[in-house]
Amino acid sequence: MVFYSKGVIYPLVPKVIASYDDVVMTKGSAQTPLGELVNRLIDEEYRPEGERLKVLLLSASDSPDTLVLDNPIPNDKRSKTGKPTAFTMGLEMAV
Repeated sequence: MVFYSKGVIYPLVPKVIASYDDVVMTKGSAQTPLGELVNRLIDEEYRPEGERLKVLLLSASDSPDTLVLDNPIPNDKRSKTGKPTAFTMGLEMAV
């Protein structure tokens, strides 16, 4: 998984440690890394209690599981009109 913003892919590429498809934001529901994350998201008002989300736990920026690229990767892809466009726009998938 990579993070893209302001026209660049950032050089830290974390590993997906775990994926949870349907997490209810309920404070204090579990003493696990997922439960700690849910508590923090609610406490810091990033998510309201009761909301349901898919949650990915990622490796930390200083973890050996996180890939560090030499440089950010700039997006130089342009639409026909010259506007910046996403890397994935217009890609066709072979089946």
